[in-house]
Amino acid sequence: MPDHVDTLPVWVINLDRSPERMARMDMGLQAQGLVCRRISAIDGRAEFDRLAQKIDRPAYERNMGQELLPVKVGCYFSHLAAWQLLVDYDQEMALILEDDVVFHADFRDALTLATRAIEHWDILRLNRAWAKLPVCQGRIGPYRLNTYIGPCTGNGAYLIRRATARKLLDAMMPQTRATDQEINRFFVHNFYLRGLEPFPSHVEDFGDSQITGRNHVEVKKPAALHRLPYYGMKASNYLRRLLWVLWRGEIWPKGRTLIPVIDAPTPPSEILPKPCNVWRAILPMISISSRDLPIKPAAMIYQLGEIWREQGHQVQIARDFHPAADLCILHHDRTCVSPADIPAAPAKIITGVTFKDGIENTNPRQIAA
Repeated sequence: MPDHVDTLPVWVINLDRSPERMARMDMGLQAQGLVCRRISAIDGRAEFDRLAQKIDRPAYERNMGQELLPVKVGCYFSHLAAWQLLVDYDQEMALILEDDVVFHADFRDALTLATRAIEHWDILRLNRAWAKLPVCQGRIGPYRLNTYIGPCTGNGAYLIRRATARKLLDAMMPQTRATDQEINRFFVHNFYLRGLEPFPSHVEDFGDSQITGRNHVEVKKPAALHRLPYYGMKASNYLRRLLWVLWRGEIWPKGRTLIPVIDAPTPPSEILPKPCNVWRAILPMISISSRDLPIKPAAMIYQLGEIWREQGHQVQIARDFHPAADLCILHHDRTCVSPADIPAAPAKIITGVTFKDGIENTNPRQIAA
């Protein structure tokens, strides 16, 4: 069976003002043996006036239950630009990436299997923001190919077929939703949206999104009463997805093998030892404060966080500690950090133990690099 990965277009959407994100993506993709092409993202703030005629702002704010952010406009039309590139390109499909993706150890293996199963999807998500109420449509090696009755959102990493891109380009004009929310209306656009689980990647933006700001501070929502139409639409979308899945005969989970696979890899999430209940009870939330790191240390802390996630822990990586954290780790690029630079830990964290050169250091102000 042909292996499409070596010739697969891999495109990373990246703002010109964020070269450090692109460098991090290059490093992650090179580790997977993949070569990418950078797509210059549309800056929604700078280009908003030009794009305004392509947006139905009242419909957007009604459908999304929040004010329209120019950066979300830029994100929307950046993905459409990538799709147009695929339509103009002599390839059957492409891998589209945003610039804050962390690749798991099995990413290339999952990608290889996904491309071989192209007849079973039109858009295939390789990570997610939400993936609710999955219904398995079959297995691709160790992975489940799911459809969803609940929302399946997040555009960090996905495969899209050329024919699907061509079909959606006109259907998604004017903009009336965020990109992933419009894609999630597969029941309107009539295509197969799937997710490959366990997902072989995830998004990590250190809690500082270029779209919604740090801790989503940029998002402005009206009072709940004014959002009632939005809540009604969300509820109706569950029903419409359910009816679409029923109509397609996909409501019952299927354990069938979709493609023949020899020596299929096992996703790390299925082979790593699970933590005992006592350990999980002691450390349900790990918070890592990672501040202004060079690329290589940042990549290392991503990997550490991913290992803990795959072992069942909650992990947050951001500049400041999570208020619900039970274990706080400060990761920095200097040997010592002044007290003024140390973020405040939650009140329940009453002591700190750090290590320098493998030696325990009980002074929380002396933090090892």
